[in-house]
Amino acid sequence: MGLKSSPNGVKAQLRDRFPRCFKEFDNVADARDAVRATRDQTVICTDGNVLMMGVPASCNTLESYVNMVTSILRTSLATSSVVVVVFDNPDAMTEAKKEEQARRDASKKSTTVVCSQDFQDVPVNDNYNKQYIERSFNVQTLVTNRETRGRFFDTVCVEVLSRLQSQIDRWNASGYSGGTVVFDGIDERGADRPAFEKRSPGFVSTNSEIASLFARDVEVGEGDIKLRDNANAIRKARLEGKGFTDVRIVMTTTIDTDSIAIELMNDSRLVAEDDRSGVSTLLVMRERATKRGTCEEKPARHLCCDVTLLNQQLQNYMWGIAHPPSSFNQRNAICMLVAGFALAGCDFVECKGLRADFVLDGIKEVIKYHSEDVEFMQYAFTGDRVSMAMLRKPIKKLMSVCASRMSEKPRMKKSADSVRNVNDVALSRASWVAAYWGGCEIKGNLEDFGFFPSFPQAA
Repeated sequence: MGLKSSPNGVKAQLRDRFPRCFKEFDNVADARDAVRATRDQTVICTDGNVLMMGVPASCNTLESYVNMVTSILRTSLATSSVVVVVFDNPDAMTEAKKEEQARRDASKKSTTVVCSQDFQDVPVNDNYNKQYIERSFNVQTLVTNRETRGRFFDTVCVEVLSRLQSQIDRWNASGYSGGTVVFDGIDERGADRPAFEKRSPGFVSTNSEIASLFARDVEVGEGDIKLRDNANAIRKARLEGKGFTDVRIVMTTTIDTDSIAIELMNDSRLVAEDDRSGVSTLLVMRERATKRGTCEEKPARHLCCDVTLLNQQLQNYMWGIAHPPSSFNQRNAICMLVAGFALAGCDFVECKGLRADFVLDGIKEVIKYHSEDVEFMQYAFTGDRVSMAMLRKPIKKLMSVCASRMSEKPRMKKSADSVRNVNDVALSRASWVAAYWGGCEIKGNLEDFGFFPSFPQAA
């Protein structure tokens, strides 16, 4: 999931070109200490889907699964004063994401061995009970199926919350601040929800007062967007004097590289709006361990990115330091860059042949010689689907510049032609993605942007 990964991908290129913005640590606590923040000054917002899907396959019973999740979150709670775990809300998910998920599920289904339901003895939806979970010798089958994981996640989180509450009470009794855990997107009934009754995800927490500070007027579907919005809720509460008065850093932990683009867009918005909350975002992405026995063997690490510093260095790179642009145009430039990153390959769109390194090279030329096109990116922030059509022209200009640079490279003529002739569907999709990641989601029917509703396949 996320932005396309390769040596010429977004994460690799940004890390190579702006090394001061990235650093690896053995654990999240070391990263927090490196920025000279205390536990009381830190909030961790983590992707619950990544957390749950990352539980080892050896944890195949409810008890072992709950033990693992409890252990991970206990460590997070010892590192920060508040831990927020976000989950997708399928009912609020954008149609574009539903299309991508349906495509991914269909791809998995094509590799699944077909056998009779009598032999499988595995639920195909979430109308099962806690007794089934407790008897199961392989709860991982519930996790891997999108239709069954909701009830299982609810069950796990309700039990984990109970155990962490006991830990918090013990810490408080010993004179050590216990902290707060918030699950965002969990049905508090867990497995006790009656069969066939609609799931109702919301906030479940050890501290309802703190959880209420994350309440939102409009439901958010995707966890990546919740991560950003919850950090902004902390900023808002701090500015209004409602809470988080000591907090100065939010550690956003995920493996999804979409968050690089989302957080860059958010930081450019905060700059444009002159945010004075004093809360920074540290993006924390877990790097997998390399295979044992290889010459480059190394353990799993946490790659941390200072989002504000990366935004500043990108602006200097794109515009130069002699004549800094307005914060308005800085936001537009990041928006154009992110649209290019999306076209280089993401969950929503891909222009075959395009690479992130050419996008980074090409945007400097666009800014230098076609600055008027950069200003057109402002239409990504209007929330108006009609004016969004204005975004295709500047994105097309970026593609044209990238294609010219690609054509100068050996054996890249065919790819250059593909990028130069990028179609309107891809441009429309990239326009929608730029607005979506920038905080202005166009909702409802998205056929105008090249997304088409998915229909369930017949059994």
